[in-house]
Amino acid sequence: MIETADDASYLSPPKNFINKGVWADNSIGLSRYFQRPPGYGIIFGTLYLFLGDHAYTGLKILQVSCFFISVILLGRILAWLGLSERNSLIVTAFYAFFPIYSGFLYFSITEGISPFLMLWSLYSFISRSRTQTFISFAAVLLVRPQLLIFPLSFLFLSLLRKDTKMIYTILLSFIPLIFWMGRNTFIAGQFVGLHPIYSDSNQSLYRPGHEALTELFRIWEYDSEHFHTIIGKVCSAGNVTEMELIRTEIPEPFRAETLPLLSEFNALYNRPDYGKTEGFKRDEQAFVSKVESVRETLIKEQSGFYYWKTPIRSAKYLLTKSQLNLFIFQDTFRGRIPMELVRVLAVLLINFGVISAFWLLLKGRNSEIRVLAFCVVAYLSYLIFFQRMNEERYLTPLLPTLLILAVCGIKSTSAILKLKKDTQQSIVPLP
Repeated sequence: MIETADDASYLSPPKNFINKGVWADNSIGLSRYFQRPPGYGIIFGTLYLFLGDHAYTGLKILQVSCFFISVILLGRILAWLGLSERNSLIVTAFYAFFPIYSGFLYFSITEGISPFLMLWSLYSFISRSRTQTFISFAAVLLVRPQLLIFPLSFLFLSLLRKDTKMIYTILLSFIPLIFWMGRNTFIAGQFVGLHPIYSDSNQSLYRPGHEALTELFRIWEYDSEHFHTIIGKVCSAGNVTEMELIRTEIPEPFRAETLPLLSEFNALYNRPDYGKTEGFKRDEQAFVSKVESVRETLIKEQSGFYYWKTPIRSAKYLLTKSQLNLFIFQDTFRGRIPMELVRVLAVLLINFGVISAFWLLLKGRNSEIRVLAFCVVAYLSYLIFFQRMNEERYLTPLLPTLLILAVCGIKSTSAILKLKKDTQQSIVPLP
């Protein structure tokens, strides 16, 4: 199993809960109690309870098994869509063996299981299994609450159909997340949202100062890795010369206003009382107010960057990534013609799925697929316009869904072309 940096926040809480009776990671501050949603931790904690130090092996077996089940689920969904047995087999085999769909199975990260949960929830809904719909939607919300749009949209479809039993089933699936949010609100003394990584009680990087800079950088930045690299350099810079080297990392229209703020953040971060005293918190709050003021000014002055250049670049960043994340694809075989052909095929397939989502949203006749297309468009819009600074893996939960939409797009296009051909052939020429 490939451990990740996220293990500290995802997997430490269940270990601490089993060993110490408290669900929290090992950092200092309120965020330790709720920095990550609990779904993945519950899965790992269950394995840890029974397997101890072999829990990582159990997690690997579980994720591979879930992928195996997802292959079966995809085949059944394709059959429900009306694909022939031959075509269903071809698409299912492609899903099983094309590497973009299984790259995270060996990582201890939510992307190792969230694609399976997405397929399971879709299959549960279309097969009218209320028990599975409840469990799968609840699991999606606890593992990846940012995917909230999916159960909400299928709830709306059930309301339109006046399907009372399914309405209650989906509403019940929200209860575990509501309890989690209630717990977090009680601990923090205020509502903390779905992704509460920041707190003024933290003694880590994730304090209000970092949060304010994140919002500032969203005006022009679209690559979260680049942003974290810049902040890392700012935190470690020991003199003016090192700070000046960061100048080239900031686009020219934003340098004059941003660099002084980064220098001030450097001074704050390296204070001995960082995150510990009331005096530091007052100085940090003054810094936050200054950053927010600069942000408002820059949005007005560079509205083109904020409202269309950065979203376009964010979309380009997401949709030109191949999702071939394993080392053998990114390094070992990179540059070889067969490898590059696979890379191009992966990018084309993902983009065709996105195009199909827009097409089916407007022209789709199957209500479930139309709702699915809406969810994909809405989630992508969230990533592009609000999240902005993305990582390639943020698209991973959508990959099986995009494949289904691509198949539906091909099926819909073929039906239209066939109809036009039949119409032309049925026209009788005048004598």
